[in-house]
Amino acid sequence: MGQPATAPVKPSPIYRIARVLVVFVYGFAIVSIAILAMAFFLRLFNANESASFVQWVYRSTRIIMQPFRGIFPSVEGETGSVLDVSVLFAMFMYGMLAIGMHALIDWIARREVAHSYPR
Repeated sequence: MGQPATAPVKPSPIYRIARVLVVFVYGFAIVSIAILAMAFFLRLFNANESASFVQWVYRSTRIIMQPFRGIFPSVEGETGSVLDVSVLFAMFMYGMLAIGMHALIDWIARREVAHSYPR
């Protein structure tokens, strides 16, 4: 007396869109954090600003850091190195943004799936 076989549940279009959004948000956060980490260490070790790679990293960082500029003061060392705590804060905030967006998108997708497939 087995139970009747149920057809596999096909994910809804909203659920698929939610998955794509999560991948996009995490992709943006990972790229942003990687660029910020490079900029942090380049400034910390006083990298040569005339090098094209360093210029690219600093240019990219300017865009990503826009909301976080000036939150914390930078500490300059005697040799020209800079400890920029705002960059560390931005890295943390982008990570939290990605986790928060993931949680929100998952919550919306679960609610949609629960309404689409009542038990």
